Amino acid sequence: MPEFKKPALEDRQWASECVNASGLMGCEYSFSNIYIWSETYKTKIARYKDFLIARSGSGNEVRYSMPAGRGSIKEPLDEIIKDAGQTGGAVRLYGVTEPHIAVINELYPGRFSFQEYRDGFDYIYFTEKLARLSGKKYHSKKNHLNSFLKSYVWEYRPIDKSNIADCVELHAKWREMDRNRDRTDLGHEVCALSLALEHFFELGMFGAIIKADGQNVAFTLADRINDRVADVHFEKAIDEFSGAYAAINQMFCENALRGFEFVNREEDLGIEGLRKAKLSYHPDILLAKYTAVEND
Repeated sequence: MPEFKKPALEDRQWASECVNASGLMGCEYSFSNIYIWSETYKTKIARYKDFLIARSGSGNEVRYSMPAGRGSIKEPLDEIIKDAGQTGGAVRLYGVTEPHIAVINELYPGRFSFQEYRDGFDYIYFTEKLARLSGKKYHSKKNHLNSFLKSYVWEYRPIDKSNIADCVELHAKWREMDRNRDRTDLGHEVCALSLALEHFFELGMFGAIIKADGQNVAFTLADRINDRVADVHFEKAIDEFSGAYAAINQMFCENALRGFEFVNREEDLGIEGLRKAKLSYHPDILLAKYTAVEND
């Protein structure tokens, strides 16, 4: 049976190889995401042959990721079912996509029910479109960007050891700004973002920071899911600098993500403003996610 353990930095290489071989596009498969959110979701991981499996939660609320690797998922799914049997709870699978549903129904006819999880849909875009912002549907985004470019003396730089401290400083400022906002998940996000900055280089992450009029005003942190898909984990900007969000988004796609066909900007968590913002960039793929639960 798979041996589940807390994710460690040294797991990054094999886990990423499994995900890359799978071709999966969901943000839950980025190793950086698994690592920085592991405390929040009580996540452990296991390697079963050439598959990555994540297990989250505890007790009767344990959930498993769909196995990520090359080839048939029948064996790793069988192992998940055995592991779940030890807890006495029903098997719960997350990150289930529509192609997964077809496979599960073929392997285990009538055994699972599926529930759509709209708040967890991933917003995926062609990188080239976000880099160019061409056409009528991106007109307002281009205006926000141009306003920023004309209003400030700005500098875009990739994140490296010389400016990672600037991101930490900007993160602290953003935390102070958001302290009174109605977000119950902010504490968890702060912890995850702090971990991402602390282990930025060990996790193989990449990102960028923008200065405007001598101040740090925006940064973004990203990782790769596979050779075709980059995953933007965090994007933070100071609201008083108009167009800063549009600028960091466009510049990062233009300068850092050209090697990826797609950029996954993750889910909206059911937050109305976040959903509106992500939809306003016109996703090319709205990756539907489902939860699969074993029938009684």
